[in-house]
Amino acid sequence: ADRFTVLRNGRVVAAGPATAFDEARLARCMTGRKPAQAARPDRPVEPRPTLLQVRGLRGGPLAEVSFDLHAGEVLGVTGLRGAGQSELAWMLFGLLEPRSGEIRLDGRPCRFRTPAEALAAGVACLPEDRLAQGLFLPQSVAFNLLATGLRRLRNAAGLLPPRRLEAAARHWLEALRIRAAGPDAPVQTLSGGNQQRVLLGRWLAVQPRLLIAHGPTAGVDIGSKESLHAKLRELAAQGLGVLVISDDLAELAGLCDRVLVLHRGRLVREWRHGELTEPALAACLESLR
Repeated sequence: ADRFTVLRNGRVVAAGPATAFDEARLARCMTGRKPAQAARPDRPVEPRPTLLQVRGLRGGPLAEVSFDLHAGEVLGVTGLRGAGQSELAWMLFGLLEPRSGEIRLDGRPCRFRTPAEALAAGVACLPEDRLAQGLFLPQSVAFNLLATGLRRLRNAAGLLPPRRLEAAARHWLEALRIRAAGPDAPVQTLSGGNQQRVLLGRWLAVQPRLLIAHGPTAGVDIGSKESLHAKLRELAAQGLGVLVISDDLAELAGLCDRVLVLHRGRLVREWRHGELTEPALAACLESLR
């Protein structure tokens, strides 16, 4: 582009030649605030209990994948397209049955045949494509927020009081700063970032122990990306295990404690936070082409 014009809340807040803008200034103009620091500060890694153990997982393109994920850890997975990232998420969430291998949650063997079984065990998944795989687009924001947590909202008679439903929906609207006209607004009228927060609220309502986030900020604006990253860090700080599957290398370098690299169905490299940078990840993936 030769020139940029930045709109915020329906008003032009900046305009000028492209050479006058860098990424930080664009982010500041779009969000109205200084961009958050992308990288996590270095911190000592304290011993944490193992939440998820995967051993010898095979199926689809996966050819014997093994790794651990600890409670309170943000673990990233990346690779070239078709390396098996999607299939890994599907197997952990009960959408695809592995041919062989073992999955343990809190030390207990488990094999989920359906997403309902995974949810019952405390595993939730933000899908790769929120429009095709996650949201009920014709339905309201409230319907989408509460779709998986209705059992928790029933009263002693087994009924769903409308006031209780509305209060729960408004709680998540406020807690996740979802910008919508109200709980009854059609979810398809929301921006991509707000739609993603609705999906996140749906899964948090079931109080998971493990959250699989597949492309958690794909197709969202800079401000939404920052807030979603902050929320994932907050969840990890509360003890949740977070598995981030992404091809956004800056996201992985700034968000994760460790990153695993998949290639042709196998884990070929592990990066820890102290050595984890976007250029290092990019060079690693380029060497696999």
